[in-house]
Amino acid sequence: MTSDQGLVHNHINCTLRDQYNYMWFGTESGLSRFDGLQFTNFRYSSNKGIGLSSNPISALFEGPEGQVWIRTSSKMNVYDQKKGVIIQNIDSILHVLNLPIGDPEMIRDFGDHEYAILYRDSSLVLFDSRSKKKSVLYPLKIKK
Repeated sequence: MTSDQGLVHNHINCTLRDQYNYMWFGTESGLSRFDGLQFTNFRYSSNKGIGLSSNPISALFEGPEGQVWIRTSSKMNVYDQKKGVIIQNIDSILHVLNLPIGDPEMIRDFGDHEYAILYRDSSLVLFDSRSKKKSVLYPLKIKK
């Protein structure tokens, strides 16, 4: 797959196959979603709130409720599968999930609706998306 076929950029930093079988490609110039036939591309939007907060994508995660979490060079964004939009300010999403407000750096799905979420401030949250219960380990202590 190349930009000639519709990919937003030829340099791919990360990929994700979500639960709906879309293939996501994070690149230096934005995000591409492939449905098996064609690409839908997403790029930086100066519209605060909707669209990517910056173009370089370093990581993609499938989070609770099937949303795609997009680590841009500036902050985490979320693609809302139900609304079909990328949300820059994810505080409301974090609030609904009963997660701490902040900037998640990465998410790991452990299966059975359990996640580990590492924030930029080094706090680690263990989260059950069914019960919305969380355990916050803050700050993350690393022994030297």
